[in-house]
This record gives sequence, C-alpha cells and structure tokens, in this order.
Amino acid sequence: MHRCGVILAGLLIGLSQVGLSQFDRSSPGASIPGGTLSNYRFAGPNELTITVSILGAVRAPGRYEISRTINLLDLIALAGGWREDIQGATANISEITVARFVQTASGIERREIILDLSTRSGLNEKYLTLQEGDFVYIPLSRAIDVDTVLRWITAIGVIITTYYVIQDRSRN
Repeated sequence: MHRCGVILAGLLIGLSQVGLSQFDRSSPGASIPGGTLSNYRFAGPNELTITVSILGAVRAPGRYEISRTINLLDLIALAGGWREDIQGATANISEITVARFVQTASGIERREIILDLSTRSGLNEKYLTLQEGDFVYIPLSRAIDVDTVLRWITAIGVIITTYYVIQDRSRN
C-alpha cells in the first residue's frame, strides 16, 4: 500500500512538471474583454500544485497553476489585484463567486460559493481555501458612487447652461 502512495506521488509530481514552459506571464492566451487570458505558474520546484482560473475585475485574469498553500486572497494578489473598467466601476468584493466540482452521493456536482470579502465572516479560511479546478469570478460593481453622481450633475449643468446661453443669444 505504501508503495502505491509513493508511485502515485511520483506520478503527480511528474505530471505537475509537464508543460511548465506554458505557465509564463508573457504567454498570450484567449482574448477576453479588457485584455488577454494567460497561463501563470506560482509554485516552487517539485511542489504539488493545483490549477484554478480567475476572471472578472482583476488585472491579470487567467489560468493559474499555484501552490496548494495559496488561498483566494493570495490568488487575487497574484492576479494583480482589483481593476477598474473605463467607466470607473470597481470590483464587487461582496459577491465573489467560486465555482467548484464536488463529489456527492449522487455523483459529481457543480457548486457555487458566494463570498463577501467586505465582511469579517467572508474572510473565514474555510471558504478562502482553493481546490483543484476552482473557477473564481469577481464581478464589477455597478453601484453609483459620489464621483459618478458629481460627473452626471456637472454634465447636466453644462448642457442646461449651454441651452440657456444659446436661447439668450438667439433672442438678441
């Protein structure tokens, strides 16, 4: 039995090193809105790894081969942290989705875990631990902030002022 475990561990280590050259920050991948999807590797030599994907409001979305000790917060940091879109929307850290496949009595099922990292309870290590094949999605927040409101008020004010100036000049 012990020999089977050693052989299995050897196979896993061997498989984890196959194709490591593709896990490079500069390797282009599929095109996605806002950039390209790339493959990354963050693990020490001969370290057992897992592969996870992260998409959404991060600077470097893609497929990551990472050490088993890296959690969700570490993965977000490795992905460059939060990003803003062109309209100023930022990451919605209260609705991060982690989709994973789990073995149940009826077979393999896909489960979605919604995490709220804006609260202390969302920082529970149990929920932050990543597993092989996890898919992490960080949506953009569409909440209206003070800057957006002020931009709209300013734009409306300029339009109204321009209208009245044009009306006043056309009367004279």
